[in-house]
Amino acid sequence: MVLEMLNPIHYNITSIVPEAMPAATMPVLLLTGLFLLVWNYEGTSSIPGPGYCMGIGPLISHGRFLWMGIGSACNYYNRVYGEFMRVWISGEETLIISKSSSMFHIMKHNHYSSRFGSKLGLQCIGMHEKGIIFNNNPELWKTTRPFFMKESAIVVKIQGYFDAWQALLIKPDIFFKISWLYKKYEKSVKDLKDAIEVLIAEKRRRISTEEKLEECMDFATELILAEKRGDLTRENVNQCILEM
Repeated sequence: MVLEMLNPIHYNITSIVPEAMPAATMPVLLLTGLFLLVWNYEGTSSIPGPGYCMGIGPLISHGRFLWMGIGSACNYYNRVYGEFMRVWISGEETLIISKSSSMFHIMKHNHYSSRFGSKLGLQCIGMHEKGIIFNNNPELWKTTRPFFMKESAIVVKIQGYFDAWQALLIKPDIFFKISWLYKKYEKSVKDLKDAIEVLIAEKRRRISTEEKLEECMDFATELILAEKRGDLTRENVNQCILEM
């Protein structure tokens, strides 16, 4: 009898479900199971971000990136969920990181290799398996990355400079009445300025010894020549080059 019940040919689901059970009961049970599955899925991530909402969340998330563009969408989600959060792009969980120290950490370690982006889109902007920012070839990225870290001293100074931006730009005036609150950021800015001034001094020296300036004109050269003409101050030239 047991073997006969287990035989797929003779197995009849109606023999298990009582005949008196309403027809709508099975769909309700299936929907309940699906709801529990979705509930459990949403509870698996400890990283803040938009809810899954039975698959609607990923669609809205991806749609927002298509509608607003990567930069604006990232800014929107960072404002809502913080500096480290999770969205969905093309159905895949994607992390958005806006904290400079976190990005610096990633650039220092070679076990971060996941990339996203349309192959055709990356080819169009010249970044498909090239460069460092959106290079989606992990092996080539690992080969290229160390070249960006050879200037590690100035990279650290740039990180400190942007930390100062984030910390100081929208602080109320009373914040600057207490010197110890902003002194470390002031030092970070000075450290980068000092490093840039060394590079600018070298650029000035090259310009002074160059026979044909028209053959080596660039952003920094034009600024330095504008200073020589009296159109810009030395401090303005240095700041423009630092920001570039």
